[in-house]
Formats: sequence, structure tokens, C-alpha cells
Amino acid sequence: MKKPICGLWLALFCAGPIFADDFTAAYIREHRKGYSPRPCGFDMDRNGVLGEPADRTVADGKTRDPDGDGVDEDLFYVDSEAGSDQTGDGSPGKPVKAIQMALQMADGPSDGAEDIICISGTFHESLTLSHGGVPSHYVRDGFQFPRNPTMIVGWDKDGDGQYPPYDADDAAVLDGRNVLAWAVTEDRKLSHVEIAHLTVSNYGYQDDDCGAFKLFRWGTGSQSHVYIHDVELHAVNKGEKDASGKIVLSFWGGPMTDVAFINNLVDDYSSYFCRGAPPDRAGRFRFQNNTLKMHGTAGVSFVTGWKLWGHQSGVEILDNVLDGNAHAWKPKGHTSGIGVCQGTQDWTIRGNVLIDLPVILQPFAKGYPFERTLNNIVIDRNVFRSTYDGWAYPRPAVHVSGAREAPAHQAVENVAITNNFFSTSAAWGGAILCSASNGGGLQPGCVTIAGNTISGPFAKGRAGITVNTARRGEYRQNHFVIKNNVVANAGAGLNVAVDYAPTDLVADGNVYDPHAGFLWDITHVWESQSFDQWQAATGQDAASATGVPQFVDLEAGDLHLAEQDALPRGVGVDVSNITKTDFDGQPRSPARPTPGADVPLK
Repeated sequence: MKKPICGLWLALFCAGPIFADDFTAAYIREHRKGYSPRPCGFDMDRNGVLGEPADRTVADGKTRDPDGDGVDEDLFYVDSEAGSDQTGDGSPGKPVKAIQMALQMADGPSDGAEDIICISGTFHESLTLSHGGVPSHYVRDGFQFPRNPTMIVGWDKDGDGQYPPYDADDAAVLDGRNVLAWAVTEDRKLSHVEIAHLTVSNYGYQDDDCGAFKLFRWGTGSQSHVYIHDVELHAVNKGEKDASGKIVLSFWGGPMTDVAFINNLVDDYSSYFCRGAPPDRAGRFRFQNNTLKMHGTAGVSFVTGWKLWGHQSGVEILDNVLDGNAHAWKPKGHTSGIGVCQGTQDWTIRGNVLIDLPVILQPFAKGYPFERTLNNIVIDRNVFRSTYDGWAYPRPAVHVSGAREAPAHQAVENVAITNNFFSTSAAWGGAILCSASNGGGLQPGCVTIAGNTISGPFAKGRAGITVNTARRGEYRQNHFVIKNNVVANAGAGLNVAVDYAPTDLVADGNVYDPHAGFLWDITHVWESQSFDQWQAATGQDAASATGVPQFVDLEAGDLHLAEQDALPRGVGVDVSNITKTDFDGQPRSPARPTPGADVPLK
């Protein structure tokens, strides 16, 4: 049996935000989810290992070649208290006072050396970058990072090898004081940029085009290798009414590739975290180990995490914590964590914790006729936790949507929803809803739902898994695989509800709540069916069963199977062609397949 998650449910996670729900800080900490302050997040020697002694010499006030490549960098030191823009020369002994002054002193990559701006203190500035770094990159953990970028970093002024904001003895803060629109922008298309180990607070508010980082531009040429890490962002656009240009990290511009946003805190923000429509030849975006906490206010329709659309490919959203903070601001509408929108392909959404926030797949929007399907979307090994019952309508955790106006090419193709925990402490709209359809042509590909654990209660008439095309187009998704899932504690809801008869449905190896029913092809009559009736009507679920699983901590959302759980092991079907591991990344046995996201070791 796996080691259970700690049963002590804490309100405070390290130095990060205070969560409104009861989800465990212990789980987040033990499994390295979200942001964690660290003394050094640099990899200056480019060997793939962060925070080594060799990585801690950048911005130390004495080392001229912190990456050890034999070329002295152009380092400029800035001190908001002791610096002078009149007499300072940018050296550690004679720093300048304004960051923008140091950026003006920098000469860009023309001399083969990167510019590194080292800041200490609190600055009321909106920075404009004019130079990128030396074009080059290295590969770490399968992703391209800039090797010799232009850098804006916190100054390790006390020389202890620790950087702000982790090191409270050092400060590196950009403070917009609620009047500046952007913290960092650019005046041309720039590549090879790194921003790290500082704090950004109180930007936005005054404009419909505002936020923290606006680093991409439209126009000829591409941008690449932009890396932001170990930054704490507080109160960006906080409490402001949502608007399309109010974005913490703007992705308007392009084409751009190889953008990484890793180990950052985005606390108390409103409107959008990341929004944009990069064009063709854009992609390879990695968002990893970030913590996002939303903060709307009266009159705010929604707050959103990611909303990306366009002809881009390759978005990785990995090991983040997304907290809707719903109990604090009581949203009613369409707040969402991740929007996978029209034209995009090749998403990996894995290992995240989403609290009161859904993932929405939206293949169509009026006025945006991107001529390709949503394809190759993987939603795997995430925790979906619902604690808020104040929505205007009960919402599912994952919604694969459609529209009657959509043409044939704006459809959902291949989607895999695997190895996730779905749980709630309040009645909700179920785990997965698929209403994929359009008005133009046959739906391609397949929606695969395999190896998930789903626990209610669901709102009356709602189901753990729902296939529903009410008010949708005439061409409906007909290809589904539903295998090795556990649906439990349905309450007044249902196990599975399908309001038509898909032509290609494969369902087997599932364990269903014995107290909840099913719906199938309810063209004329809405009537819950028994498990036997469901099997007879669909011709599916021959190896499936009903049962009541015992979880480690159902109330808190820990859906690992308890040691005393009596569900038989190995009663599922082989899903090794779909997924080879479980929620914890442990191998699934083809010879002894077990339903649900958690495969016990014995």
C-alpha cells in the first residue's frame, strides 16, 4: 500500500498564498507542486543542476564571468537607495539609482557578452527592454533555455549565495504603486531574456492594457528563449474588472517559441494570468511549478488562468497549483483555470492541483476561424478539487465543448483524460462533460477517459461522466473510450449520463457507485437506468462492476485507496495502450489492471 498523504490539513503553504479550501499543504509540499521559494534558481554553468556553488556567483558584486565561459559579462548594478544616476557608473561600488538607467547603459549582444542588470531595493519604474541576449541556448530537462541572455536579477548584496525573495536580507522589488500599467515591456522583438529572483507588486489598475510582463510583439521575425523564474508577483490588476488586455503575462505577439515560466508565485491577481493568440510557428511553452491565486471583486465576471488560441503547438502546464480563491470573492460566472482554445494543439496538462477551477477545451469561437482541430490534448495526473457551491450553475472539472455554428475543422480530435483525482466537498457538476459537436462535419479522433477516480456528490441529475449535446451542433462526437475509472459517492447524481447513442463507444473495467444510476440515449424520456439496464442498452461494461471504495481521506480529497478498501484488485481491463502509469507515476500492470487513478502496490 502506498504511503498515505498526511492527514493534517493546513491553511498555509510555505510562504505562498492562503488557500480557501481544505486541500493539504502537505500534499503540495511533499509532491513539489506549485511555487517554492529557493535560495538560488540559477543554472549559470548550464549543466542542468540548479543552485550549485558555481551558480551562485551571478550578481554577487565581484564575479565578472559568472557563467564561466571565458567571457566577462557586462554587469550593471542598481541600488534604489545608495545609487546615483548622475555619478554612478554601474559598478558595485558606484551603482546607478534607476533600473532603466542601467538598461540604457547596456549595449546588447554586439560585443558577444550578455548584459546582466543586478538590482537592490524597491523601484517605482515601468521598465522597457531594448536589447536581447547573445543568441544561444542549452537543453535542460528536455526544454531549451537561453544560454547567454540579457538578465534582470536580484542582487545578492550580502554575498551569501542566496537571492531575494528567498533571502529576506536582500530586496529586489518593482512596485507599481497601483498607478503604473506594466512592470516590464520591450520596444522591439527581443529574444534570449531571463528575469529572476525579484518581486513585482501593484501593477495594472489604470488601463485596459496592463499587467506584469509584456515581452512579445507582432511583426516580422520571431522571438525565442524567454525565461522567467523565482519571481513573486503580488496584486497585479488586483480586484479590477476583467478586460481582454489586463494580463499578468501577455502572449500577444509572435511568432515566439521556447518560453518558460517556472517556479513563480502569482498572488491575488485579477482578469487573466496568461492570454494571447500566438500565430503559426509558435509554441514550445513551459509553465511549471507556479502557484496562482485569483482575486476578483464585485462586478468581476471572471478571472482566468491560461487562455491561449491560434496556430501554436506544444504547451506544457506541469506541477502548478491553481487556486480560484472562490470563497474570498464569490464568483458566479465562467472563472476557469486553463482554456485550451481554438487552433491550438499538443497540450500536456499534468501533475497540477486545481482548486475550484475547471479545464475548458474550446475548439470554436465566433470571429476566429482557425482551420485546424484541437488535437493531442493530454490531461493527466492532476488533482481537481471542488469546494465552492456558489456558481450560477454546477460546473464540471473538465469540459470538452462544441457549438452548432462551428465548421468541420473547428472540432475536438484526440483528447486523453487519464489518472486524475476528481473530488468535492460541495455538490458540483461532475468530473467530465463532453459536449463536442459542430454544424459542419463529422467529429474526428477520440475522447479517452481512463484510469480516473471520481468522487461526488454531484448536483441532482448530474453525472461523474457526461456526454451531452443539448443545444449543440448536429455532428456529435461519436468516438469514446471509458475504461478503468472509479465513480463513487454520486449522491443525487449519476455515474454516467449519455443523452444520445454514440456509434463508437467502448466502456469497460470501470467501478461504479452502486447507489447511482445511468442515462443512455434519452431522446424522449429522462429516466435513470440501473447498471444492468445500462449494460444491456450499451452492450458495454461487461467486465465492470459496482462497489464502494474506501479512500485515505475522502473529506479532504485524498483519493488513494485506503488499506482497508475491499474493492478487488485486478478487475479492470488492460489500458497499457492508453497509459502505463497511475496518479503517482507508478507502473500499471497489464496482467493485473486495477480501476481508478491509484494502483496500490499490493
